[in-house]
Amino acid sequence: MQTWAKSTQTTLRTHISSHAAGMVVVKIAEDGEVEFLLIDYTIRGQTTKRCLMGKQDSKTDSPIDTLRREMQEEAIANQSSDFECEFVGRSPIILTELVYDHEDARGWHLKMFHLVNLVRGELRTDILVERDGIEEEILGPPTWYDASEALEMVSLEGASKPVHMRALKAALLMLVSMYPKVAEKYSQTADIYCNGVDRRPLKPIVIDYLKRFV
Repeated sequence: MQTWAKSTQTTLRTHISSHAAGMVVVKIAEDGEVEFLLIDYTIRGQTTKRCLMGKQDSKTDSPIDTLRREMQEEAIANQSSDFECEFVGRSPIILTELVYDHEDARGWHLKMFHLVNLVRGELRTDILVERDGIEEEILGPPTWYDASEALEMVSLEGASKPVHMRALKAALLMLVSMYPKVAEKYSQTADIYCNGVDRRPLKPIVIDYLKRFV
């Protein structure tokens, strides 16, 4: 009798082929108040709140190149104007995630988020319309939200993509560990919203990938 069986063979993914780099842009006041910069992102009629994030433009495009381009194109009011950002903390990479790379059967696509402070640059106030292939993307003006308010909003079902939500949680956990005044204001918020975040984003495979751009 002829029998049929579903194949369980899967492709072994051995390396990172590409990346998308995102940033949690933060303001920290002297009294410990924390604000996160978020954008209303609309596609196919659905709106979510997201951090700034963009895909690698070419194989030579480093994560820092990606971050610089996304900040200038999606957040700064005048793309030709000067702006300056700085990383927060000694290890500013706060979250990494590996997903399948659709263009490389043996490769991973790396999503990574950095914690960033905007030192200089005027934020845009208009609505930005872009295209990803045939899809129209609408980006609202970058808006500052208190950290507690931001986490409450994005934790609602469908309010944000999970990876952006986890990036905000990782950012607040890092800031609470770094600044006593932030801890005074947000320890309870972190206890409520920030459980389960992987605090070790720099896995060996990620480190190997980043070495390509050194």
